[in-house]
Amino acid sequence: MRHVVLIYSLIFLFTFDLTAQVIGSFEAWDTLHPQSYEFTLINEHGIEDPMGGIPTDWQPETGIGITRTTDAYSGDHSIIIHNWYHYVNDGIKYVGKLDQRPTGISGYYKFIIHNADPDSLFAKAEVRLFNGEEDTLAFVTHRFRAVDMFDYFEIPINLDSNVEADSIEVMFRNTEFYTFCQSPVCNFLYLDDIQINSETSSVHEELAELKVFPNPSSDILNIEGNLSPGFQVLIYDNKGSLLRQFRDQKLLRIDGIESGIYTLRIIDGGNTLIKKIVKI
Repeated sequence: MRHVVLIYSLIFLFTFDLTAQVIGSFEAWDTLHPQSYEFTLINEHGIEDPMGGIPTDWQPETGIGITRTTDAYSGDHSIIIHNWYHYVNDGIKYVGKLDQRPTGISGYYKFIIHNADPDSLFAKAEVRLFNGEEDTLAFVTHRFRAVDMFDYFEIPINLDSNVEADSIEVMFRNTEFYTFCQSPVCNFLYLDDIQINSETSSVHEELAELKVFPNPSSDILNIEGNLSPGFQVLIYDNKGSLLRQFRDQKLLRIDGIESGIYTLRIIDGGNTLIKKIVKI
């Protein structure tokens, strides 16, 4: 009985809500101009309404491989980072102040590659936390695999409890290294709804009433409560790797996952609830 009590205490302690500091909706742009590769983007790759420019609050590496498009996960626009002149990759960087203690970066992406093995070519993100003196307090990297439809991603940030960071740097590149393509533009990394997640002590009223049971479980989890159409449920291991992803499902199969403690994230509109679950 004592072990059961300890497990349920752990579940309670790790239930919290997240607030988000949105840094990449890509609806606002400081500059916009006809994309240099507009003809190829439209006629060879079918890119919707491509425009060149610089998104607000972001810094491009070259800017030539940066395109605004109306093919977005939400809202009117997303950004595409792509190779140009057949092989030159590109990137964008955000540097800003933190509103709260961060727990991770999340958003939506798709990565469409050309003339390459999908198991060997990745897009990349780098996240650095620092203070006003530019001292690096945490540094995280993340690889994006090829997917042809917008998919959710999350990059966990583990900051020591005795360390406080006041600033963040987020970098995205469409490839880790130069890759030659037959087309002058290729390897499209789409990004949308990029945000910095932070812990808070409050829980959204609707999500606070959700029940996840049985917990612990050996094969099936049930979610009881009100959720909006399109809600997602994600299960991560303790290294931040995504193990399961569900959409509009309240009956979750977790057989096949090894015994242990995992993070279950419920995303409903702009609200997120995190619970620790125990697989036995």
